[in-house]
Amino acid sequence: MGTFSALNIFNLSEMAFIAGEDQEITFNVYTSASVAVDLSGGTITWYLTRYGDSNAVLSLAGTLSGSPVNQIMVKVADTDTLALSGKYLQQLKIVEASGSVIRPSQGLVFISQAIV
Repeated sequence: MGTFSALNIFNLSEMAFIAGEDQEITFNVYTSASVAVDLSGGTITWYLTRYGDSNAVLSLAGTLSGSPVNQIMVKVADTDTLALSGKYLQQLKIVEASGSVIRPSQGLVFISQAIV
């Protein structure tokens, strides 16, 4: 993960997948000086919203891997995305053990319609 700038707020690589498949997304959180952020004791929420909207269509709890201390995993079940298709924005919200809230990253997600 990088740092936000006014010119490039999409600091996560674009990702694409077909609706209705399991996804396991891993994030590593660093400071602007490229130092791993210790997320121990924090809570993580991963949000997915239709591009241009501010209401999440999906919000999932992230889990900390424990080692490394800056790694987050989000598991998206097949049923979470089965009815979705189009262009979306993903964003992380981290509440650190101290209570500080950070939103270090966001990026575009393209979901292709599942053929049922």
